[in-house]
Amino acid sequence: MPKFKYTALSLDGVKRSGIAEADSRAALVGVLEDENLVLLSATKSSDRSGRKSSNKSNVVRGKKIKLDALVLFTRQFATMFRVGVPLLRILYILKDQIENPGLRSVVSAIAKDVESGSSLADAFAKHPKVFPPIYCNMLAAGESSGNIDEVMEKLCQSMEYENEVKNLIKGALQYPIIVLCALVVAFAVLMGFVVPAFLPLFDQLGGELPAVTKVCVFISSMFTTYWPYILGVVVLLTTAFILFKRTENGRLVIARIILKIPLVGKLMNYSFMARFGSLLAILQSSGILIVQALQIISNCVNNAAIQDEIGQLSVDVESGKSLASSLKESRYFPPIMQSMIAIGETSGNLEEMMTESSRHFEMEVHHAVKKLTGALGPILIVCMAVAVGFFAMAIYLPIWNMTELQMDQ
Repeated sequence: MPKFKYTALSLDGVKRSGIAEADSRAALVGVLEDENLVLLSATKSSDRSGRKSSNKSNVVRGKKIKLDALVLFTRQFATMFRVGVPLLRILYILKDQIENPGLRSVVSAIAKDVESGSSLADAFAKHPKVFPPIYCNMLAAGESSGNIDEVMEKLCQSMEYENEVKNLIKGALQYPIIVLCALVVAFAVLMGFVVPAFLPLFDQLGGELPAVTKVCVFISSMFTTYWPYILGVVVLLTTAFILFKRTENGRLVIARIILKIPLVGKLMNYSFMARFGSLLAILQSSGILIVQALQIISNCVNNAAIQDEIGQLSVDVESGKSLASSLKESRYFPPIMQSMIAIGETSGNLEEMMTESSRHFEMEVHHAVKKLTGALGPILIVCMAVAVGFFAMAIYLPIWNMTELQMDQ
């Protein structure tokens, strides 16, 4: 069993230091509580330097932390806080239970900051890549009001819905992406290997080739002869697109194009509206001002067009306009959302109306996903049929024509 060097605070306010055996830091907290001591700091007595562990922490911190792991951490934190487990002990218990090494490293750093006197919200805010601005602002509001468990429960619901929408969209797009990739591979194989193998046969047959075969042969010769140039153009266009996407104007243009794509654009817009309503309701319930709430939500949206529009809303509201009047010039907020916000502001129940709007658009997202998947199936079947028919006619039509000529002779 490892030994820990610890510093603890007794009930009479006297600091004490010593060495104790425990399976983990969380277990040490329990050992000291039995002696009416509150743990302040602890290090394994075998640790000669914290430098190695710090370096290791920096390495694992770069690993991606999935949303599922963050939701589980938040829910466990809320549950333990609700039953009265001390804050510092919650962090050390969770640190030992978390499987994701990156999140474990972050929680360990948070525990040390809280142990050194930092507020919980400030400690979380030091890790913006893991905990978004809304998370930290909500935590600060909960910390000041003493409702941390309620705040974290609402955050869990919001993150779970976000994860559900992502999975819905991924599930809807997975089949068409697989089919399109298969078509691209089949096209490359046909143009690069199959059609060139039939060229000697076409020369032997002689005569005039059908128009569809000429097109196919031309495309194949272009790919086989000029493939280095074609590859260079593809690389150049891809690089140009990536560089353009990194610019502010580029992100805005691409975001607007995405929202105009039939079926997909409406689905994305509905998901953003549902998230907007949910986040605004949560922030309003925590007592955060509407201007600050809009700024926070703007940072949580990953579509530059809607993000830009929400940012403009915050500017308008800050200048004295109501949110409902600011939305009249909106491009992406549907009329039903504008009406619900106007009713909420007039009646003073904006939080309740935003909750209802979030539920409405959640249902719209599910309907849009069903509509998208239902429409993509026939479209992909037609595309595959056209592609197969084109190549079949291009290859077998000359052979069929030559066979008919020989039979006539």
